[in-house]
Amino acid sequence: MDEVKYKKGDIVLFRYGQKIKNGTIVIVDAQGTFFQQEEPSYDIEVTNDLLDQNGLYKHIRQSWIL
Repeated sequence: MDEVKYKKGDIVLFRYGQKIKNGTIVIVDAQGTFFQQEEPSYDIEVTNDLLDQNGLYKHIRQSWIL
């Protein structure tokens, strides 16, 4: 499994479908999730989305973070 690259409080850009979003990491799942254990994942809070799609984005894979 990959090592954790980001920590709680880091501001990151990430892919979500065909969109790029930015937000703050609020939870680090160092062992992945029950859906996948190949890489760490993160829960990221988006608060200033231009399309007004604010909220908590859960289980964002480390490879989706830009």
